[in-house]
Amino acid sequence: MIRKIVSNQIEENCYLIEDENGIVIIDPGCGVHEKIAHITQGKRDLSIIITHGHADHIFDADLINADSIYIHPMDFDHLFDEHKSLLKYFGKKTLNIERSIVKNCKLLENRWKVFHTPGHTPGSCCYLYNESILFSGDTVFSNSIGRCDLPGGDEKEMSKSVDFIKGFLIGNPDIKILPGHGPETNAKLILLENPFFR
Repeated sequence: MIRKIVSNQIEENCYLIEDENGIVIIDPGCGVHEKIAHITQGKRDLSIIITHGHADHIFDADLINADSIYIHPMDFDHLFDEHKSLLKYFGKKTLNIERSIVKNCKLLENRWKVFHTPGHTPGSCCYLYNESILFSGDTVFSNSIGRCDLPGGDEKEMSKSVDFIKGFLIGNPDIKILPGHGPETNAKLILLENPFFR
């Protein structure tokens, strides 16, 4: 089961994925903790995945008693700059996602793949769940892509990431896409309607 929770800050999309292996929360933004407390309270096998280190995507992470938190190491320092109160928490729990997401967490192995897609931030990532749902963070939206004029943004890196994602979507036209802001979409619509992918 996948639930979408819109945060109280910049209408950021948080996603809660619950299956027989536990719960994964993607990008717990402002106010999300209260909205999902009735679901997560007392639960074990609870993990947080962060697509990138901007404050609107990590605001409530320190309020959720997760077993593991995953963020790309290139956004580690950027994350502290955005939300310094998380420094102690993340210092204890952050893992190198590209090495750890499959090998060190039974909850996530065989169900998740990570794609490093820099541009919006140096450590921006997209996460593929069950080979069928792409959580794209602020890299790809239904009709646009993420901004590159914020700290850590890079237009050249974003262009490379868009090319990579385009190739992936062409080869996987049935993929559903759940972005960090705005409505959900799918590969076919992105390739037809998003001007950055034509």
